[in-house]
Amino acid sequence: MKKLFVKALLTAVLCVSANIALCDNVVTVNVVGVPYMHYVYKMLGDDFNSIENRFLLRYVDENANNFAMKVSAGSADFSVSDIPMPHNELIARKLIQFPVMVTAIVPVVNLPGIDSDKLVLDGPVLAGIMMGDITTWNHASISALNPNLSLPSLRIKTLARSYSSGATLAISTYLAKKSSRFAKNIGVGDSLKWPADVQLMHSGEAIETALSKTPGAISYVEMDVGNIKQMKCKREFPRTLQREQWLNYGVTLPA
Repeated sequence: MKKLFVKALLTAVLCVSANIALCDNVVTVNVVGVPYMHYVYKMLGDDFNSIENRFLLRYVDENANNFAMKVSAGSADFSVSDIPMPHNELIARKLIQFPVMVTAIVPVVNLPGIDSDKLVLDGPVLAGIMMGDITTWNHASISALNPNLSLPSLRIKTLARSYSSGATLAISTYLAKKSSRFAKNIGVGDSLKWPADVQLMHSGEAIETALSKTPGAISYVEMDVGNIKQMKCKREFPRTLQREQWLNYGVTLPA
């Protein structure tokens, strides 16, 4: 499966211990973070608590725009984000950030009649789909990459995020390197102005739901431990298989 990698970043106060709450000899750590990492940190907290039963980790799903403010104000001990904070803001708020986890961003499709992991797409074709230049699944450029598949003449329905997202930052960074038109017309960022035909969704969960219910749909999702557990998307719909080297992300796909 084709994979994009984006670092999940943890933003912490320089002196984290100053914000950790002590109550009845129980150490409480308050965390704000992106929803899809909630399950991961719950597992980490539960595992640590099984060793030291006076530890409590509280993870609250939040909008990334609020992370720095809450950590700086002391209402959260640290935050978990997939969007790196600019260096000047880190300095101004006296915060530090460092990578703690790697998660894969993968194109996902709902294509009736095509088995899971059989569809082949490359970077330029995926860019064309996301820009709206390629509008049907039996388009010549897709058929050329899939000579052994009987592709349906189904209209492509592209889904994207309407909000600031590390997944959008990761996939747009890749597509801009593979397509000069994408770089010029769409650009790179965590929140983009997509073509009018792209359906914008308010959350990752909404994208997962829309994908499973919309034949011909394509989007990009985080294939991390949290999503696999929460969404079960591995078993719900087929995904794209892309045969090339993603050198910028350190992954070589099998031939």
